[in-house]
Amino acid sequence: MLIVVAGAVAIQVGLGAGAFAALDGSSTKGSAGPQACTTRPNPDAPEAGEERGCFSVDATVDHALAVGETAGVRFVVSAQIAAKGVRVEADLPANLAWVDPPVGLTLSSHPSPNPVHLGGINRAGTVRSFKAGQSVTYTGRIVAKAAGPAEVKVRAAADLRAGVDAAEDLIPLTVGAAPGMSSFGAQRSTDADSVEVSPDVTPQESTPHLTAESLSPAGLAAPAGDDPPAPRALAAAAAPTACATGKWLYVDEKGVTRPVVNMTVEAWDADTSNAHDRLASGLTGTKGEYKLCFDNAESNNSGQDVYVKLTTTNKNWRVQATGTTNAFTFNTPTVSNVANGSTTSFGDRKPGAADRMRALHAFDALNDAWKWVPGNTCWDGLDTTCRQVVLNWAPDSTVGNYYGNKQIHLKADAPDSHMTVVHELTHAIMGDVYEDNAPPIPNCSPHGVSAKSSTGCAWVEGFAEWVPASVYKDPYYRWPSGASMNLETPSWSTSGWDDGDAVEGRVAGALIDLTDTTNEGSDVYGEAAPGNVWNTFLRHRSTTFAEFWQQRRADGYDTSANGPLKSLYQSTIDY
Repeated sequence: MLIVVAGAVAIQVGLGAGAFAALDGSSTKGSAGPQACTTRPNPDAPEAGEERGCFSVDATVDHALAVGETAGVRFVVSAQIAAKGVRVEADLPANLAWVDPPVGLTLSSHPSPNPVHLGGINRAGTVRSFKAGQSVTYTGRIVAKAAGPAEVKVRAAADLRAGVDAAEDLIPLTVGAAPGMSSFGAQRSTDADSVEVSPDVTPQESTPHLTAESLSPAGLAAPAGDDPPAPRALAAAAAPTACATGKWLYVDEKGVTRPVVNMTVEAWDADTSNAHDRLASGLTGTKGEYKLCFDNAESNNSGQDVYVKLTTTNKNWRVQATGTTNAFTFNTPTVSNVANGSTTSFGDRKPGAADRMRALHAFDALNDAWKWVPGNTCWDGLDTTCRQVVLNWAPDSTVGNYYGNKQIHLKADAPDSHMTVVHELTHAIMGDVYEDNAPPIPNCSPHGVSAKSSTGCAWVEGFAEWVPASVYKDPYYRWPSGASMNLETPSWSTSGWDDGDAVEGRVAGALIDLTDTTNEGSDVYGEAAPGNVWNTFLRHRSTTFAEFWQQRRADGYDTSANGPLKSLYQSTIDY
């Protein structure tokens, strides 16, 4: 989170996987100590950024390549500590292949449900050990098999007692159909077409345990256009109408088709001699469905030439292309001269470009959190004028992951982790609730889940780790790289973890134990989430977990020694 108070000093805060325990089991009881990992995941990560871990990966491709061309790939994997069983994997999507794999790596092919992999992964990988401070360089050569977007992703990962430590470097490419048509990065156009989804596919909600909520369509753009007036005889009669229906979907990184809810949808008339006319506006429903009805009168007595446009925005949140203020839009084909009184079905549709799915995944993750946040008015339930959350993303973005200047900024593959999206959203909500008066967060850049930072940093970050855990009913924090960490089970005897309320993972664990019904150790208490925790959060500007706890007591909520305090004690917070 990049917080600027009255133009003063900026502090950047986001989520880092840093301070994992040593992988060789040499860390000391109850402390991350000298074995805490502080390595940036790749050289593209800013020095002042928060993401830290035990590994670093630096990958390069020597030039952009067209179909049939080859290019060299070089990557360096570094380990801060001695580690066994480290998985080194260099993955190519189906439109790229290894010609000469790096020495020591074995080739394999794997089906992949992630749309950006185009059906499969061509992997060069191995499992090996690293000495502390060791760096290993790998070189190979790849060939382009088909035109389109492509990602070269290199990852180093190892299992931990409480999860997975992983680092990755990702290189987005556009493979040209012919020489001279290739480039690093992805096409930045925000306007894209859509394709049909098979009617045999059953969409699945990502949070079926939460009640779906539809936003009010109030404030959406009104019909407008520059068509000449309809003939007088037609204008004197009752205006003929027609309707458009359909459903809007996307495919996530696991290959699951999901509905896009609360997304702006508009019916347009595709004029040939004048600018296109907006016929009607609405929002997609709780299953991604829409129905738009409109005036079907044309000046030439024919029906409208209708297409549907969907845009990643509503009054409460917006996903826009990094570096612009342009939301992503998706269009259906045009149906010409629709008949008066007719309903045209545009069917179930999804983005035609695989690398645009993540824009909708990010949008949907914001909707997941909206379902969870109580009030159904504003993110800050005490506001009368709502603040729109703005999320910046691009298919080749290297900017993120953080909240700053009142906006969220995500890297290209960040939406593959809906938890990362909701984590940064939580920072945005805290900025909204606190009226941009950020609490002091010393020793927070960098910071790690299991390491001691400060009570201010631990509160801000721990709260933002609890929210996605609660939204998705999953006590593991899961990063896009494949790294993961169990926030609930670490206790007094967990190696590699510092103790107390200056550790963000302890704050997150305490809030999880406070609000779930899965009890272990001294945790014998559970209350609904977001519930009392959210109420106290809204009513006060807590700057530490200890201050939050005093405010919870003042609000009249349970802080008894034989109940909630035992949940805190399970996470080494002893009040």
